[in-house]
Amino acid sequence: MLLESALAISQLLPPLFFIFILLAVLEESGYLLTRFAIVADRIMRFVGLDGRALLPLVLGFGCNLLAISTTKALQDSRSSCTICGYLIPFTLCNARLAVFVVSSQMHFFQVVPGLVVFLLYITSILLVILY
Repeated sequence: MLLESALAISQLLPPLFFIFILLAVLEESGYLLTRFAIVADRIMRFVGLDGRALLPLVLGFGCNLLAISTTKALQDSRSSCTICGYLIPFTLCNARLAVFVVSSQMHFFQVVPGLVVFLLYITSILLVILY
């Protein structure tokens, strides 16, 4: 059991390492945030937010507390920060992922549990867009 867990973690480390290196290079170049905000501006106007508000929403899939704290950096109006802060709890963070995986294994063992968790993520994205 311990060996299987160590093997599972060791399979995740190389891709994560390269993703973090790539993100660090893009972030240090200044390209990531500005391009991200410009591309997302049209989509976020549909929701009623600035393009820079997409970054806290994407960060919400990693950690909701970090995402809510980054809403302070939004330079738009106070209402934009408030709306973004209200939308972040609808995103599913990694802490909730473990609960959903265990719950889907217990309750949906005849159906593919991975599909149930995937549908929960899609539902959370749709809730953010429709809210």
